[in-house]
Amino acid sequence: MVSLRPKCACWLLLLAAGCATSSGLDAPDLDVERLYEPRLDLAPPEVRLSVVDLRKPLPESSREAVDDVRSALTHLLRAQQLRVHDSAKHHLGVALAFVEQAPRGFERDDCISVGLKLELAREAGMAYASSFSCYGFRNGFGMSMGGDATAAYEQALNAALQQLEVHRRQLPGTSGAEYSASR
Repeated sequence: MVSLRPKCACWLLLLAAGCATSSGLDAPDLDVERLYEPRLDLAPPEVRLSVVDLRKPLPESSREAVDDVRSALTHLLRAQQLRVHDSAKHHLGVALAFVEQAPRGFERDDCISVGLKLELAREAGMAYASSFSCYGFRNGFGMSMGGDATAAYEQALNAALQQLEVHRRQLPGTSGAEYSASR
């Protein structure tokens, strides 16, 4: 006679592992080299950067996520010869949020939404961009086993940064021809 105890123990262990792992994205570990570098063409070449987390309730990883996004974007902007400081004439605001409705197969906590708002000096205009990304791993029972926060943040940031670049070209101070030729 075959004993079912070892098989039951394995199933219970897998079930417990799926239940014990919380869903939702941890703080990312962003690699600046993997982020899209938007051409913002700011004069003067300076920007004030603010990053806020609008997710409710705030995840435990919120402070880390904000700090990592701020750090990565600061490096990215400085690599483009932009000074990042609190009294800059231009402002880049970044908002992290949950998606309003997660795509099929994902939980709201498996997704990150990134909103960008570039305000130019002297009320010269604003450019907006937003994107979201979801990553989640599921066990054989469909239970969340967590997600790849870094990949989700990178994908959402890259799409939003690409959009921001396009929208920036439509604002005063940058003609499309000059912009394309200088790329």
